[in-house]
Amino acid sequence: MKKVLLGLFAILSISTIAADNGVNVYGRFGLDIISRYNKIKNDDTGETLVKGKGKVAPGIFLEVTKDINKNAEVGLGLGYIWHGKRDFNGEDDDYLISGKLPAVNSVPLYVTGKYKFDTNSNAKPYIKADLGYSFNNMKKSFDLNVTEKVTGNTATMKEDGYKLKNGVYVAVGVGVEYMDFTTDLSYVFTGAKIKYDDGDKDKANNSAIRLTVGYKFSF
Repeated sequence: MKKVLLGLFAILSISTIAADNGVNVYGRFGLDIISRYNKIKNDDTGETLVKGKGKVAPGIFLEVTKDINKNAEVGLGLGYIWHGKRDFNGEDDDYLISGKLPAVNSVPLYVTGKYKFDTNSNAKPYIKADLGYSFNNMKKSFDLNVTEKVTGNTATMKEDGYKLKNGVYVAVGVGVEYMDFTTDLSYVFTGAKIKYDDGDKDKANNSAIRLTVGYKFSF
């Protein structure tokens, strides 16, 4: 699916550039400096098994926009975000359970819009918004360490049957464009759900504060 989307996006970008002027191509690198997920809890006890705090997550993005006027532009974007693993911890009367929940990775495909403010200088502040759909994935299985409290003996147990569902992708932020360089700070929401073999679901939505830097090529 990722290769198909990348191919379609590349064809669209090339076709747009060839067809008209006033087109901008952005290469962007982002870092989710603050990241939060929905907690995953034990349905029976209410115990938190996986906390909400996420790891610092890098991402890369390609955006192609068309100038509407000297201040506004709209277009399409495609990205890939690597989210780190999270600690999985639980216990009952007899056992301690620990391990790592697999990383959640996302491929957002979105419509993007940007508005720059005139400052009579090379530094132009702007506001930016993205709206689209995120294709999410994670490993379907992972290992847990199970330790018997009385003896201290530890064994490995495989958890499987996990499937990550796709969801909405939204980002809003502010930034500054200087010459052809850009930097912005944005709030990003990525929707997702973990679906289990028995039909149960847990929310795996991610909210993040993202710092992004980029470079613009204009045609």
